[in-house]
Amino acid sequence: MIQLIRNTNPLSLVLVVLYAFLIRCPMLFHSGVYNAVDYGQPLSFLTDVLCKVEPSNLWYHYVASTVIILAIAFYFSQMLSTNKIVEKNGFLPAFLLILSASLFSDFNFISNELIAFVLVFISVIILYNTLLNDSKHSGLFDAAFFMGIGAMIYNPIFLLFFTVLASIILLRTVQLRDLLITIIGFFVPVFLVGTYCFMIGRLSLFCSHLLPSMTVDFQLINKGEVWEYIKLILFGIFVVLGVLKGQAESGKTIVTVRKFYSISLLLVIGIALSLFFSGTLKVTAFIYFSIPFSFYLYTSVKDLKRIWIAELIHVILIGLIFFTSI
Repeated sequence: MIQLIRNTNPLSLVLVVLYAFLIRCPMLFHSGVYNAVDYGQPLSFLTDVLCKVEPSNLWYHYVASTVIILAIAFYFSQMLSTNKIVEKNGFLPAFLLILSASLFSDFNFISNELIAFVLVFISVIILYNTLLNDSKHSGLFDAAFFMGIGAMIYNPIFLLFFTVLASIILLRTVQLRDLLITIIGFFVPVFLVGTYCFMIGRLSLFCSHLLPSMTVDFQLINKGEVWEYIKLILFGIFVVLGVLKGQAESGKTIVTVRKFYSISLLLVIGIALSLFFSGTLKVTAFIYFSIPFSFYLYTSVKDLKRIWIAELIHVILIGLIFFTSI
């Protein structure tokens, strides 16, 4: 499978699309009603609007979430190729992002975390393109703006704003103007929504839901679901190994690749910290690791001479996805 999607021919495109729908189909066997909307977020109504289209229809969640992930995956692959981060054209990065964003069945539903994930992805891509061109400033505002909207849909990613600031300080010639533009960009949507809440008399409620919780409940998965914990451990192992491999190779690559390694590392740190401020920590929160996770997976398999090792790992992950979902 991995060998077949290394090219950009129509067959590879069709295979990736079919793969996305097949790997996410176990959610159709989900029993009960999935409560996707967290009404404790300032902009949770955006998720609510999408869910109210077909609130209990698994097919709607299945198709809508898969189309969202496909769009993100293909743009991710195209961005890496355009900026020469990947050495060969192909849909392998898109394939790996789809895999990492489908590891848990909870990833496959329309939820606050998924909608905020789209905004975080847009913010990271804008940030990276801006850091490649030191003369651009509007991109800093745009990246922070999308991050601000995302933080009001799922407030634990409020901490990812500091990832944006850290990226600017470490990967760009620091100017006070850049920091001010970024801070203003993040708080503009917060100010606009806060103003609206003030006008309708709900400012205190808005403020109480704006910042993430300072406590966390680590009861992620029901006791007895051992395989889910195994997937979670494997997920964490791959992220850690990817970080170590990225740091080892960062000095051997061109500037564009080194910057993406650095942003991925800062993103991993920011996401990990945000998990401790999520109140009740849910598996869906781990979808934010999909961006750096898929990039690290790509760096691990792109030069692998024994491709059967990558295929074996892929088959094991697929088996765990289906075994724990059906």
